[in-house]
Amino acid sequence: MEDLNIKNLRFPVETDSQLIKLSEKFGRTKIDLFKQMVDYFYRTKKDPLDTGDEVLKAIIAKNHHNLTGFIKTQEKELLIPVKLDMDRMIGSQKKILDCFNTQILEHNQQIQKQQTELLKQFSQLLQSKEVLKAKFAFILESYAKARDQARDKDDLLRKTQAQIKML
Repeated sequence: MEDLNIKNLRFPVETDSQLIKLSEKFGRTKIDLFKQMVDYFYRTKKDPLDTGDEVLKAIIAKNHHNLTGFIKTQEKELLIPVKLDMDRMIGSQKKILDCFNTQILEHNQQIQKQQTELLKQFSQLLQSKEVLKAKFAFILESYAKARDQARDKDDLLRKTQAQIKML
């Protein structure tokens, strides 16, 4: 009985020697290598005469064109608007920060002026308190000296009280 799966194929001796070299190189039998070659061309739909892979180049070029178009669309619809929004947001934040810094600086300068004024007033009050103490001590000493010599002690007390009220 004859095996129906076997077909004969005739080809030149030179092609057979090339097939033998390829099968040795890949470690396969000539039949296995031949089946794999047929399967490869069947699956990839490549033309064996197309040694420059023009079909593959055309597919790659088409995919590259599609990918480039997709990227340009994403750039136009997403990236550029996002960048513009970010630039606007950064600009407005800079304005807010500048305004804030200006107002804070003005406020700090006002507070500093007020504190300086308060320190001056406090210093003046301390000085006038010291002056007041000195005057009061002088009046008290004068009263003490005059009391022993005074005939009218009530009159001396009234004069001393009047001097204290004038302080």
